[in-house]
Amino acid sequence: MSNAPEEAEGIVTIAQAITINIGSLWTPQIQEMMALMTAAYQQQKPVVLDPVAVGSLAYRQQIIDQLLTLGTPTLIRGNAGEIAYFAGIDWQVNGIDAGHGNSDPVIIAKAAANRLHTTILLTGPTDIITDGQRVTLISNGTSIFQTHVGSGDMLSGLCGAFVAVHPADPYQAAIEAAATFAVAGELVATAMETPLPGTFYPQLIDYLFHITPAKVANTVQLMRCLLMNEFPQALTIAGSDSGGGAGMQADIKTIQERHVFATNVVVAITAQNTLGVQASLPLPLSLINQQFASLATDFKIRACKTGMLADAEHVTTVAENLRHYDCGPLTLDPVMITKGGAQLLADDAIDTLRTELLPLATVLTPNLPETEVLTGSRIKTTADFKQAAHQLQQMGAKNIIIKGGHLDHQSQAADYVLYADG
Repeated sequence: MSNAPEEAEGIVTIAQAITINIGSLWTPQIQEMMALMTAAYQQQKPVVLDPVAVGSLAYRQQIIDQLLTLGTPTLIRGNAGEIAYFAGIDWQVNGIDAGHGNSDPVIIAKAAANRLHTTILLTGPTDIITDGQRVTLISNGTSIFQTHVGSGDMLSGLCGAFVAVHPADPYQAAIEAAATFAVAGELVATAMETPLPGTFYPQLIDYLFHITPAKVANTVQLMRCLLMNEFPQALTIAGSDSGGGAGMQADIKTIQERHVFATNVVVAITAQNTLGVQASLPLPLSLINQQFASLATDFKIRACKTGMLADAEHVTTVAENLRHYDCGPLTLDPVMITKGGAQLLADDAIDTLRTELLPLATVLTPNLPETEVLTGSRIKTTADFKQAAHQLQQMGAKNIIIKGGHLDHQSQAADYVLYADG
């Protein structure tokens, strides 16, 4: 503990890591925090940050933002409300309490880790440790942690100790610190006849003093989440078919049949069966944006495709999101009319699709009627196919596959393929 900025450099020199806790803010203390963090970054020492109540007060947010200009902490330990501030996610916070909101805490933690390129320890009934890619959950602990003010401060200090031991692996350090603290608290509370905050605290300190790695390993309830980003993932952006034979449902089945994990952005909902489409309803544009944002915080999509996009506004919104987020190569299926004759793309959206989405397409897969609409030309012969494919390529799509199943005079359906290199 130091209150003199003048000794910050010397303290960091003899320390293996520092923990910054913004619980008590006054000008000399803020100056000392900044001096300590500056020295730590200069000396390449790990920094643990505890952003106490940052989600509830504008002044604390201002101080945290100032501290972040100095560098990126090695590890940030906070509750859901505090970590949500770093993730840029709305959360209802009241002082130092975790508060409440609609977002999944794992999504919040991963978003914060990816946004700041650091390790996050989000504490609560289940502790979440993530570096933005890997996730570990620890479900030990005790409800007394929520009633004992200072539990989070203790854990932040413990994080500093473990990061000092594992400076090159803050993710593992955070796991070990959180597991040790949660197991100690759980075992102390279980042994107490009447667990109360006043008597719990000194016993917790004593137990942490003599707890062993074996005790932690034998007691911890730890789950390492599936490393989703090691598994290939694809995105379908389409309408929902209640009959399951087309649209998003057919895409998901096809994608996962090829051992790829399917994600989706639902653009519209249809009442549909094998007899046709009885009704359709485009979803609000804001919900389209939220679906893209949600996927971006948690998945590493390697390829995407589009299907039914409803109207010009939805086409534009999808194109904007594809330009904003890296969803991999785009396969554009310009769905306009169902086999039964139902219109799935408004007339005013065709020009928008040409100008907004075609230039983004790595692969364009129109059927014959869709090709005629996009090019404005009739297709009767092989030469017509070739000319139309080159027209589509000139609009910006790289590789063209024109599906030929609609030609009346053919005994077999023949597709026409034009590669990007001609």
